[in-house]
Amino acid sequence: MDIKLEPGDFLIKEKTNCEALFIVKEGQLEVYRTSANGEKVTLGMISSGEYVGETALLKGGLNTSNVVALTP
Repeated sequence: MDIKLEPGDFLIKEKTNCEALFIVKEGQLEVYRTSANGEKVTLGMISSGEYVGETALLKGGLNTSNVVALTP
């Protein structure tokens, strides 16, 4: 299944049920968490050829971070 995102679209939201492992075909994503006081804490960037979503999928729990598109 192909998912197309525009800048600002969420692929994964923290504290939601894990649905899948995603492989990025093209573009760049930002991975971040929201701190206890509501501040954004950037964890890293995901680029073409990399994957995201594996942690919650393997642990069978909730997503631990947000993943948002930076580029189409």
